[in-house]
Amino acid sequence: MKKNQAQSILEYTIIIGVIAAAFFLMQKYLQRSVQLSIKVAADGLGVQREGMRERGTFQGVGNYRGSGFLTETMSTKEVSSLRTYEPSGSTDRGHMAVFLARGLGLDTHQYDPNDQSTWPVNRPADIDPNDFGWQEIFALYDAGVANGYPDGLYHNELNMTRDQAAVLLFNAYNYQHPDAPLEQCYPPECGQQLYDDVPQDYWAAGYIYAILNSGIMVGVPMGQEFRPTEEFTRDQVAVGLMRAFSLEPYEGPPIFADVQPDYWAYGAINAIYKAGLTQGAVQPEGRQTRRINETTKTYGSSQNVWYGYKSALPSEKPGEQGK
Repeated sequence: MKKNQAQSILEYTIIIGVIAAAFFLMQKYLQRSVQLSIKVAADGLGVQREGMRERGTFQGVGNYRGSGFLTETMSTKEVSSLRTYEPSGSTDRGHMAVFLARGLGLDTHQYDPNDQSTWPVNRPADIDPNDFGWQEIFALYDAGVANGYPDGLYHNELNMTRDQAAVLLFNAYNYQHPDAPLEQCYPPECGQQLYDDVPQDYWAAGYIYAILNSGIMVGVPMGQEFRPTEEFTRDQVAVGLMRAFSLEPYEGPPIFADVQPDYWAYGAINAIYKAGLTQGAVQPEGRQTRRINETTKTYGSSQNVWYGYKSALPSEKPGEQGK
């Protein structure tokens, strides 16, 4: 009797142990399943919960708020898949104005679209509130950074060229450093070689050589030419802005899908994004931040385009330098 009783107790103990072990294993399985589900869901929502590299809101995306799940964290992988910069694309004059106004921290909200008394007296005749970047263009005029074409127009639809960019970056730098401005200079006084494509009588020569001497721009390729009438592409824009505004090159993970760490202007492109100067070429869900997302058309020659910095306006007669 006692033997049968002991055997029954042992059997019950074994059964209870098996049940407990099965329960424990099921609990672990369910817990792991939940963790995997959360991770998959998080990855699908662009929220990187493990090894998260970057914390903060989805900055620089205008009014985009998504569906509510991108408000706290965004993985680098997700950002890269949503953003492009188009580094080799053209830069029209309207976007260049936006870059510069943001970098200089100019007040663009002072211009009321319904009150022309708030507009600059010297505003360009072809710019009004219907134009892209109109407030930034007005701000650059008020600051003396841009003066446009001799016909009184700004032509923000035209592409920026390297000579124009040199003058605008020269002016932008001097706006920031009124006590130690750059001075127009010519080889050999400023230590630069005389480029065959930028003779001393070239309209922007003084600006170009001053910018070269400052290191804000360099010749191409490898300093052999300046190519003043070539387009100032978006990667070149980024490098010029980074240097003109003394930004540190970015060394983190990729932000733009089309700008990887081995790209020559990687540090500059991501630096101006981090500084709030650009939002890239395409926003999430196809929202465009560039007015013209495809390659911008060239509407004409811009060799004889004049800019100036306050009283240092170049002459409108080709071959003469501004005094």
